[in-house]
Amino acid sequence: MTYVNLKSSEIDFINDKTKYHSSQIIDYYRKFLYRFNNGMIDREQFTQVSENLFLGQNADNEKSSIINLLFDLCDIDNNGYIDFKEYLVLFWSRINGSDEEKLSLIFDLYDLDHSGYIDFHEMHSIVKMLFKIKYAKYNQKESQEMENYTLFTKQLYVSSKLPVSYYLAMDIMRVFDTDKNGKLSKIEFINGCLSHNHFRKFLTPLKHF
Repeated sequence: MTYVNLKSSEIDFINDKTKYHSSQIIDYYRKFLYRFNNGMIDREQFTQVSENLFLGQNADNEKSSIINLLFDLCDIDNNGYIDFKEYLVLFWSRINGSDEEKLSLIFDLYDLDHSGYIDFHEMHSIVKMLFKIKYAKYNQKESQEMENYTLFTKQLYVSSKLPVSYYLAMDIMRVFDTDKNGKLSKIEFINGCLSHNHFRKFLTPLKHF
């Protein structure tokens, strides 16, 4: 069985990787082709499709960085386009899935070197980006940044030599890293977010989560 250019093997693959049955997959494919008649999404089109799912203003550099990370994650073959299979399996099914599936997607976004772990440097980079997306106060003086920081933890650091993003990243790593090896596995990240709602709210870039 095929539908236009969608092979039965592709339908079987998507069915195996998602919760969608064949009729849903074909319906999604029909809508996908209607919007992207060449069956592929480029980076600009992907930004237009996904920007309303993420926090921040449409023109924010940090929001664009998150969307670009997501595009690169979905573009498995690195050809500058996302095909239907990549879109449905890696993006749509996960962003509309369970909390665990959403957090799995977020972990993959934040694993910047694709090592399967998030280390402190990656976490600090992400925290800085999220501060700029979520809080206009980020670029103001340290005392105002510390005021934001107290939203997430009762533990205050007295040093003002480093930005609050550094201490927040350090605190997330300290709490989530249960095996104390200096890096977070996907399981540690997901469990940490599910167990610590204040950190989860900060770490998700999605509007509705």
